[in-house]
Amino acid sequence: MQWKHSPRHETPDPSTDTRNTQYPYHVSVVEIFTMEEDLTIFQRPDSTCVAIDLALHGFLAKTPSKPQVAVGFRTLAIFHQIRLRKASLSVEAFTRVICDYYDIPFRRYLRTVLSETYEVYICIINAVQKRIHDVLGWNTPNWRVKNACKACCYNLQDEPEMTYSRLWAHDGNNSLKRMCLVQDRVAADTRLFGESDYFLPRPFVDRFANKVKSRPKTQRHHEIRSAGQDSESEDEPEEETGGEQGGDPTDGAEETSASGINQCVTHWKAATSNGQKQARKAYEETGIYAGACRHGMMLWICDMVCSGELAKYPLAMLSMALDVLPSHSASGMDINCGFEITAGRSSLAERIKMKSHKFVVNAFHGYAHNYQCQVKNHPTIIPGVGIEDFETMERVFSALNALAIITRYASPYRRQLIIDAYFRQWDQDKYENLGTFILNNYKQALESLHRDTPALKSAMEKFNLSDADLDRLEKEETDFLSQLGKEPEHNTLQVEYVELLQALQAAAHEKTNAESSYYGHLTFVTETPESIQGSYSQLASATNQKEKRRHLARERHNTAQYDVVQMELRLGLERRWEPTDPEYHDTMKYVRDRKYHRALDKVHQLVVQRLFELSRMNISGLGYKLRTQMAKSLQTRSKTIRAAIVVYNKAASDLVPPRPPLNWSDVSHYGLIEQYTMLRATNTDVGSQRWSQPVYREIIKCRHRIARAKEELIRCNVETRRLHTSIYDDTVHFRTLLGKLKEEKSTMYEPTKAFVRRRTRIDQALLKRVVMRESCFTLFFTHLTLNQRAYKELP
Repeated sequence: MQWKHSPRHETPDPSTDTRNTQYPYHVSVVEIFTMEEDLTIFQRPDSTCVAIDLALHGFLAKTPSKPQVAVGFRTLAIFHQIRLRKASLSVEAFTRVICDYYDIPFRRYLRTVLSETYEVYICIINAVQKRIHDVLGWNTPNWRVKNACKACCYNLQDEPEMTYSRLWAHDGNNSLKRMCLVQDRVAADTRLFGESDYFLPRPFVDRFANKVKSRPKTQRHHEIRSAGQDSESEDEPEEETGGEQGGDPTDGAEETSASGINQCVTHWKAATSNGQKQARKAYEETGIYAGACRHGMMLWICDMVCSGELAKYPLAMLSMALDVLPSHSASGMDINCGFEITAGRSSLAERIKMKSHKFVVNAFHGYAHNYQCQVKNHPTIIPGVGIEDFETMERVFSALNALAIITRYASPYRRQLIIDAYFRQWDQDKYENLGTFILNNYKQALESLHRDTPALKSAMEKFNLSDADLDRLEKEETDFLSQLGKEPEHNTLQVEYVELLQALQAAAHEKTNAESSYYGHLTFVTETPESIQGSYSQLASATNQKEKRRHLARERHNTAQYDVVQMELRLGLERRWEPTDPEYHDTMKYVRDRKYHRALDKVHQLVVQRLFELSRMNISGLGYKLRTQMAKSLQTRSKTIRAAIVVYNKAASDLVPPRPPLNWSDVSHYGLIEQYTMLRATNTDVGSQRWSQPVYREIIKCRHRIARAKEELIRCNVETRRLHTSIYDDTVHFRTLLGKLKEEKSTMYEPTKAFVRRRTRIDQALLKRVVMRESCFTLFFTHLTLNQRAYKELP
């Protein structure tokens, strides 16, 4: 601090500085701004540490006592800023740049020197920032989460009441793995990183371990296979290393009666089976589980240790949110429908109900969920969330993947130090982007209203619809689809009975053939003994085999007949059904419908898996080998989908009347996901319902978009007012505080002044965005006035 904020910001001159006139000390330096490798400083007579004397000259010593080499603060600052903007830049690459720039052969020890001094430099920056925050009063518990995002947290008087006080997202990512020690090696760096308020302590996270029992591996593997896992895949579930720590976020929903939720959970397990495998023993930390507000500012981070995405990580995140965040918040997660049941059966159940927390499924992932789940958890349906898609963590992880290159082999201390530095800069960037975020959302909401409101009004007039009519159509659709796909118990028993009759018929046919073969063989042997070829032992062996097949066929027939009689007793039948009976015919039709549904489910699941893989295909930072592997997987998936289409078309043609076939162009687009529920309807009367016609469905969607856009305008207005007021209040606070520090001649005056100067420049840029939002709002309503359009209840 003394060196950086000195009046001239220069290295002290020994000839003019009376403190540095004795005890010369020589040290080698690494400095990008000079070609000199040696530096001579003069220690003070009362010097207690050479490292402090070097710091006063602008150099950071490698060791605190008797250092032989030092690195310039300006060099470390340049590297730090580049690393923050290009996370994948390694220390060795930067060291080679310095050597190449001055035509110096690369020296490996310089990389070690720069690496170790850079670590100390980050700690110094964090310490200075902590002192500045202490001076500003930003040091209360959980201050960052409660106050960093002004648009979320700076509550004001007379604000419009919003349905959800805060919107945030959470998810896991496995890119930031770290290799564990090999064999009996001892870690050289045993330090623990405890200076960050981003990371949740491991003991706190482990408190939620074993709160959810893990489902048996064989059962989970069977569900994944039955849900559509590729038969061509060579991957098998690996040995679980984290099984003792509990199940995954959806295992708590295994006993739920909601079939739609079960389908979402099963599809999620199948679609992410490769990515959700429990980590191999090669990794200590297998990734991170993180949460962020809707503006992208981080809340907390959990290290996933020797496990996949277990339930304890989102439970720990949710527990902190319930403690720190206000009531009536909403969180988004790709499988929140299943996690909601898991959390409701955990120790957090009462707090969730008390805080009125809402679980939402991410917009992109939500389209792959069951319809019953979508009408409850999809953000486009839920009133109060605006146009928020809850896909914040996907954007965070997309940028974070570049950091994996430099943390894979780092020590636990350095890994967390680097991640902490990355997210500190990330939050600064997101604060600087608050104005743009609000402005873009404001424009998007206004454009939606400008486009959809006249279209909705015109459509309602054309088809003579009112809001009450649309409410009724939407309810009819929900009621019908909520019952679709559910098998009554009586129908299930009838299907099982018909299947048993078919099995009995097959067993009787097998028994007849076995007996005919056996008795024919005996007749042949007894009537023509002179014509028999072969030894007696061969003849006896053939007779024994036919006798065994006869006995086995008779036992199967008896078992099948017993099962049929038992089922007839359960159904209360007075006589056995024949293939010509109407009941038999109706049940066979029901079986054909069920085969059709299963074939459709297979196609749907494979399309969902393909979409999940496509979403990961263009993530920045993926290596060539991984991209190649994913491309091959997509090719295999495409072949499997084509095979499933053949099975589906066969089942569709067996229906009465036949269903239209599918082709590759149908299932290779998002259209199948949206039309999936409609395809399940085999009732010919469904097409006559008004709500099932595309025009009415589009009108309902249009009304939802308008409602979400109006909610977004309300939230953007509130966030703009919060941001504007917070900037004004901070400006007053900064001015008062700087005057006090200057009067007291505090050593924190210059660092605080530098912090305030940068913050003020950012705030000025944010205010420009606020003015642009006001201009956008004014121009929009001017346009409405000129065109004599009235938007009801528009905030």
